[in-house]
Amino acid sequence: MAHFTPILDNIGSVLSFSYPFSDQVRFNAAWGSYYKLPIYTVLGFKNDEGDFANIDNEYINTIHYAAGFEYLPKADLRFTAEGFYKDYSNYPVSAFENISLANLGGGFGAIGNEKVTSVGGRRWESLWFRVFHAKETNQETVFNFFIYLC
Repeated sequence: MAHFTPILDNIGSVLSFSYPFSDQVRFNAAWGSYYKLPIYTVLGFKNDEGDFANIDNEYINTIHYAAGFEYLPKADLRFTAEGFYKDYSNYPVSAFENISLANLGGGFGAIGNEKVTSVGGRRWESLWFRVFHAKETNQETVFNFFIYLC
């Protein structure tokens, strides 16, 4: 990372697909691969010798899968039900505690100000429902209902 990882190794991409069953019902699916730098406390941590200890850490990679149905009973009303799955890799893990930084929480302290390795992986599955209502004036009212599956 700090050695200037080639940009082509960290380019994200997204593919999406939509199939209309009728004027009112549509199936949607998407896949995406995203890259993100670790938090700044990881990037800026120096060891006792004053060297950047996390110089060889990788970009965090997340792959998202999403699929669902959309129902449009009228032009200004939309119901969607979608599920998604996220798969993380290269997530920073504390070299001292062997715990992913994602599991340490924010609290009022600083996380990541220690030696970490890019070996963590994490999966998060969730099902969410959204009711969407848009008016012709381009003002939007959105109501979200979330149901999480373990």
